[in-house]
Amino acid sequence: MHKALQISALLLLVCCFANDLLSQNRTFLEKKAKDLSSASMKGRGYVENGLEKAAGYLHHQFDSLGLKNFKKDYCQKFKMAVNTFPEDPFVSFGGEELLVGVDYHIDPSSGDSKGIYEPLIFSEKNVIDLPEPGRLIIPGKKLVLVLDQRNISDKDSLAMFRSLKMRHAEYLPVIVLTENKLTWSVSDEQHDHAIIEMSADAFPEDTRKVELGINAELKSEFEAMNMIGFLKGRTEPDSFIVLTAHYDHLGMMGTEACFYGANDNASGCAYLLELARHYAEKYNKYSMVFIAFAGEEAGLLGSKYFVEQPLFPLERIKFLLNIDLMGNGDEGITVVNGTIFEEQFKWITSINKEKGLLNKVKIRGPAANSDHYWFTQKGVPSFFIYTMGGSKAYHDVNDNFDNLNFEEFPDLFVLITEFLSRF
Repeated sequence: MHKALQISALLLLVCCFANDLLSQNRTFLEKKAKDLSSASMKGRGYVENGLEKAAGYLHHQFDSLGLKNFKKDYCQKFKMAVNTFPEDPFVSFGGEELLVGVDYHIDPSSGDSKGIYEPLIFSEKNVIDLPEPGRLIIPGKKLVLVLDQRNISDKDSLAMFRSLKMRHAEYLPVIVLTENKLTWSVSDEQHDHAIIEMSADAFPEDTRKVELGINAELKSEFEAMNMIGFLKGRTEPDSFIVLTAHYDHLGMMGTEACFYGANDNASGCAYLLELARHYAEKYNKYSMVFIAFAGEEAGLLGSKYFVEQPLFPLERIKFLLNIDLMGNGDEGITVVNGTIFEEQFKWITSINKEKGLLNKVKIRGPAANSDHYWFTQKGVPSFFIYTMGGSKAYHDVNDNFDNLNFEEFPDLFVLITEFLSRF
């Protein structure tokens, strides 16, 4: 009986130690996510050196964790084109200025437009009367085309309005009214005139004048960089387990509207750093590679560049795990490529069931929705994991640290590390 009590006490001590360690790890994780989604990072984008600041932060973190580099440093530089909005935009009706990032977004492919314009409004009811692009130019008049998409839900009509928006923006500014949540993205091109996505509630029905001040700057040779470090394997150092997360986000719309990108993807980068810290203290059979990609939001550009210019043979990758949108998880996770790599997906579901971890592990087929994609195309076995549940903020100014919930971190961390231990 005395011996049984000793064993029970020892097991309790081990459990307490493990829980305390996971609590410390969560504190580390939250600190990194908060740092990367802070206002000082400028949305990790293309205005006010946001991407460069985030890269510098990751360089310091990689170095402090003792990661090795494949070249002289952790940076793999590449060039990309990106349309930016470094100056504060201005949209006003009758002297009442709208709030950028809340009332409206500038379309990522928008050009410049400045002045006072007369609106011409077309909805689904009268869009058939809209003249061909270029026919709305009237000498002596400054016109803005307003496309009212309210109450339009079918895909064909929405596609038609998108086409009209782009075609007419070559000749005059365009405002698109929507009842949907405003979301932003990144573009590598610029139209001749401004394109504005506006909440329908912010548009006065009786307006006769619209004042615009939109300034766009196309950077055709923007220098971005992937951040890459590794831990050398002890048994098979020429084989690799690769962990990836993109660190770029959307940046700034002017100097005030910041798209912090806390869930997308400061959260994934924080997991990447925590996993690097974890494996830096372990005896690893294979070399462990940690890649923070740039250019994901602009079309998976950083990962595309990497597979075209790899720093080690892609065929030596045992498995790649890409993590994105990791700031929640109360509704479980989705595993992209689960239908392709069925055996490995079964590992995840069996671990989850045996240890009673997450509420749900959802399987999904292949998709070009994050940086795993180009590796899959090259024949590299890979998963992309993202969490479900929590805040619905996405590609907007509300995706901030306060909306993250890392309650599922202990279970997610166990699931990921147990899965990788199977290789």
